[in-house]
Amino acid sequence: MLRPFVISVTLYVSTVHSQTTSSTVLVSWDPDSPLQTVVPTYLSVNIDSGSLNQLFDFDDNVLQTLTSNLVRAAPTQLRIGGGAADDLAYTGNDGISGPCAFSNNVNVCVNSSYMTSILNFAANTGVQLVLDLNAAMRLDDNPLGAWNSSNAEELLNFLSTAPNADTIIAFQLGVSKTWLFF
Repeated sequence: MLRPFVISVTLYVSTVHSQTTSSTVLVSWDPDSPLQTVVPTYLSVNIDSGSLNQLFDFDDNVLQTLTSNLVRAAPTQLRIGGGAADDLAYTGNDGISGPCAFSNNVNVCVNSSYMTSILNFAANTGVQLVLDLNAAMRLDDNPLGAWNSSNAEELLNFLSTAPNADTIIAFQLGVSKTWLFF
């Protein structure tokens, strides 16, 4: 027997512009006949690295509440990466965050302070982090050259002593467009 229920959805559109949209949806389903089941740890979301260019606000209370509610529903993984991952660089303690000109192929920068806010967000909400590392950084800026791992090493050195770094469960090297070079 199909059981109707109403879901009230509030979607936090942007932490940069603080816009909120609400709508109501009527859904019917038969709980005895699931279309498909997934493991309870499958719940995952992604924040594209390009959003960091606009200084995505990980301290935002609404975002933290929404994420905490997701984590209560199922263990949740947050991947920070995607299409702009190969445009991202870690700039250390004195570096900038947001738009930057780090090198030929980097225009999104994250410094230690901003990385700490990401780690604190994960610790406060219970979400597990998966971080993309920039695979497009090449020795001598040669697009076909060997990977320049120095920026990733600098980030990993910071994370080795950073509070809440244990919220990171995995790293991904690059996005699919760069996999051909490995």
